[in-house]
Amino acid sequence: MKNTGKKIAKGAAVGARGVADIIILALKALATVLLIILTTGVLFMCIFAFYVKNYLASDLDVDLYDFSLNLTSTIYYENEETSSWDVLYSLHGSENRYWVEFEEIPEDMQHATVAIEDQRFYKHHGVDWYRTVAAFGNMFLEMKDTFGGSTITQQLIKNITQYDDVTVKRKLLEIFRALDFERKYSKEEIIEWYLNTSFFGEGCWGVGAAAIVYFDKDASELTLAECASIVGITNNPSLYDPYINKENNKKRQELILSQMLKQEYITLAEYEEAIAQPLVFKSGAADDDVTEGDATTWYVDALIEDVIGDLMKAKWISYETAETLLYTAGYSIYAVIDPEVQAIVDEIYSDRANLPTGYVQSETQELDSSIIIINQHTGDIVAMAGGLGIKEGSRIMNYATDMLRPPGSTIKPIASYGPAMEYGLIKPYTTFDDGKDVKLKGTNWYPNNDNYSFSGLVTVKSALQYSINTVAAQITDLLTPTLSYEFLTEKLGVTSLDPVQDVAYAPLALGQLTYGISPRELGAAYTALANNGIYNETRTYSHILDQKGNVVIDNQPDSNAAFSELTAYYMTDMLQNVVNSGTGYRARLSNMPVAGKTGASGNWSDRWFVGYTPYYLGVCWCGYETPEYMGSSNPSTTMWNLVMEKVHANYGYTEFPVPDNLVRVTVCIDSGMLASDACKNDVRGNHSMTLLVPISEAPTGYCDCHELIKVCGLSYGLPSEDCPGDEIIEVGMITLEDIRYQVLCPPYLDDDDKPINYIIEELKPCKDHRIDPATGWYIDPETGYLIHPRTGMLYDMVNKKVYDQYSGWEVDIKTGMLIHPDSGKLIDPWTGKEYIPDENAGQNQGNAIYTPDGFIEEEPEMTPSPTPTDAIPRPEDDPDYSPPPQTPEPSSVITSPTPTPGENNDPEATGSLWY
Repeated sequence: MKNTGKKIAKGAAVGARGVADIIILALKALATVLLIILTTGVLFMCIFAFYVKNYLASDLDVDLYDFSLNLTSTIYYENEETSSWDVLYSLHGSENRYWVEFEEIPEDMQHATVAIEDQRFYKHHGVDWYRTVAAFGNMFLEMKDTFGGSTITQQLIKNITQYDDVTVKRKLLEIFRALDFERKYSKEEIIEWYLNTSFFGEGCWGVGAAAIVYFDKDASELTLAECASIVGITNNPSLYDPYINKENNKKRQELILSQMLKQEYITLAEYEEAIAQPLVFKSGAADDDVTEGDATTWYVDALIEDVIGDLMKAKWISYETAETLLYTAGYSIYAVIDPEVQAIVDEIYSDRANLPTGYVQSETQELDSSIIIINQHTGDIVAMAGGLGIKEGSRIMNYATDMLRPPGSTIKPIASYGPAMEYGLIKPYTTFDDGKDVKLKGTNWYPNNDNYSFSGLVTVKSALQYSINTVAAQITDLLTPTLSYEFLTEKLGVTSLDPVQDVAYAPLALGQLTYGISPRELGAAYTALANNGIYNETRTYSHILDQKGNVVIDNQPDSNAAFSELTAYYMTDMLQNVVNSGTGYRARLSNMPVAGKTGASGNWSDRWFVGYTPYYLGVCWCGYETPEYMGSSNPSTTMWNLVMEKVHANYGYTEFPVPDNLVRVTVCIDSGMLASDACKNDVRGNHSMTLLVPISEAPTGYCDCHELIKVCGLSYGLPSEDCPGDEIIEVGMITLEDIRYQVLCPPYLDDDDKPINYIIEELKPCKDHRIDPATGWYIDPETGYLIHPRTGMLYDMVNKKVYDQYSGWEVDIKTGMLIHPDSGKLIDPWTGKEYIPDENAGQNQGNAIYTPDGFIEEEPEMTPSPTPTDAIPRPEDDPDYSPPPQTPEPSSVITSPTPTPGENNDPEATGSLWY
């Protein structure tokens, strides 16, 4: 038994030693494995460190502020009702982004993002190792879970670097960058950048754009429900875009809200309220933003070009660079548009039916029109239309700002009348001769008037009222083209003049410019007249701020005193006459005075009207894209009226301002001196003008070129003893000896019935009241002959002869034919045929003329009229014969002096007319 026990004990000991050996061997093996693993790990770490140092280190450093993000530029307008600046348009390139500062991002937006995207965001240091390891396992072990391991920090890095390759290197780089990021930037900075760089569908980059596009709100105004809805989009915009799939967006929103509740970011009550809140989306909002390819309004077109041009000057950059900057820099641009006025312009100009008829229509193109409305006191462009009808396309040809066309007579006030008055060369009552024979000092050129007629002596005020070309030419001659050019370019901001070709009479007196002028620039020049002499450069915006609120451009317009206040007042007063009773009468407003000027290019292919009230200045143009003749009608006055009538509908009647220290005087428009009774009773009508002038310029003496003259009221000739007393009147007439200007005016004023003389030196005795007592016929004052009351023939009672009052030839009383003064042949005044007198023939009573008693001693026998003979050639065959001409026009008869009987007068000059 003892041996047996010993054997058992001995066997147990041996077994124990074997187990121990096995354990020792296992431990040695494990140690070896651990050593191998450790060695491998160390080796791996060395290799990894080497890899990081040599291949990744240069890519680890990422600075947020090194990245230039595309930011949406916003155009604002002032809402006068709310005293706020509201969005007019948004301009962006490929990315629509409004940067929202962290303080403006709602807490609900931040918490919703963290709850659904990165629960441990506020605990980790850039990398969520649990999710990272799980993500690696998913990648290498092909696990079924599809979650990602990226934190918000890592997603931000991917957003700004746009590096999203599915590779180990990218993941490793992202991890190390995230760790580095969290050492350099705060959680607030990271969440701010993440929410401003993530894509939210509908072209929206960042929550700022998303808030506007989906809910038409600023991001700071979003509710909890709206925040969750927007945050839900970024996971998969094509799946959760509410404009594409509203139900999916709602499900995603509810998931986010449940996570916020679970993570205690919101209470149960807040959760239930958010779930119940209806999501009211701004339907179609994505279409309201303006990208480089979308259509813009006429006003935005002009503003864009203005900003690009100003950026080029301010930053010394190219057009293309400035354009890119505008669409990507996130500028805030403050427009000076008046939405109410612009709405009126849009209403009128979007409908071609508002265009008046009467113009000559082209066979190949439609008539177009533009208008620009300016606040003359600031230079602000408050509204415009660059074309007629519905606008098609963005940044297309804008006829209000881009087009250059000859302005015609609209240039007269700013190139001739205004400057000449400013230099003291003319006054409103200065007179000029509107005649065809006037010679200019500086040129042989001389214009016609539109109607090819001339008015004689006219005042500056009347010449402007009726747009008389000859007077504008004379004023330009007085001023000189050089001074006119300098005034336009240096004081009125006109930039489109040719420095050689346009320093001439036709361009500066009549507006026939080489290249033309734009409505915008023409309107700017007129601000000096409408704004008490102060010129204001026009503008579409007031200033530009960058995304941090720094001023990029302070767009203060150029301004200068181009005219004195008095000159501006005189010009405005005269231009009111143009509208009240001159060429611009169709532009009159029902409740507001208007001053303005019409214009037409030389071939009538462009029609203009520039007009202003105490509130606004407007320039309207009508014409064809390719210039064509459009006739004498001016649609621009009507289009201007249609717009301005509505613009001024709510304004009370307001007079134009009048300068201080003026006195009211009544002056003679012929002499410029104080008007006398003779001036006021001028035979041509009242030739006095009442106006306000400075005391220093008020005339002190009375007119010395007018005199009161007694004339016969029937003939306007000097009274004779035969003129009845009640026919004698007293009228004012002028004497050329005392007139202050050398003029070549017609001596008669044609009142359509008879000539009325208004020059004393030309007065003739009254012939209407010198009556022969025996016959009752009038006596011709020049010859003393009797005037037949019906035929007008002249009867020489002394020599018993009758004369034709037109040709002056003697009339054969037997036949009624003219007696040729050289050949003695008889000429039929109706046919021009010649006859040889029949000495043996008696008077033919059918053709004999009437003679008073005692004119002939005995009645002649009645014999047939002489007949043509074959020996006498027909008048048309006689090379030396010229038949009497046809009846002259009444004006010719009136102004031709009565021929002296017996003289050899030329029958081609006047004709004979029988009853």
